[in-house]
Amino acid sequence: MFLEFLNSHATLCAAVIFLIFSIPISICDIRSLKIPDLLNIILAVLLLAYRLIFSRNDVFIYCICSVLAFLLFWLVRRISKLGLGWGDIKYSPSCALVCGNLCFPGFLLSSVFCALYFLIVKMTNRSNKAQKAPFAPFMALGTLSLSSIPIVQELLN
Repeated sequence: MFLEFLNSHATLCAAVIFLIFSIPISICDIRSLKIPDLLNIILAVLLLAYRLIFSRNDVFIYCICSVLAFLLFWLVRRISKLGLGWGDIKYSPSCALVCGNLCFPGFLLSSVFCALYFLIVKMTNRSNKAQKAPFAPFMALGTLSLSSIPIVQELLN
């Protein structure tokens, strides 16, 4: 019965795994502007294993999205002259393993959340030009926001 639930609610279970690890990742990123490699690796391995076991038909799509997410974030780092940290680049494949082909709109949504954060900080006059932002919380929020769409669809069916 439990295995049947895991199999029939793949997106929900992947999102729960993602959330369990994304909370401490986000807290570390907020406090130190660093994403712990160990948490990131465990998250990616667990999500990949889960997708291999329970999403066999779509695992290729999730893997392609993960590779593309890594390449996209690496390209953004190169173009922005190191404006994006390696932790965010390494975290992006895990986000893609959660929401698959929705990861790219999720990253755009993450950027919108981040921009709103900086707008609020700037409006309250608490910013300086050299201030760095933790991007992992925004990536997690964007990923979970977009993955909630198929989760609701799964639960309604």
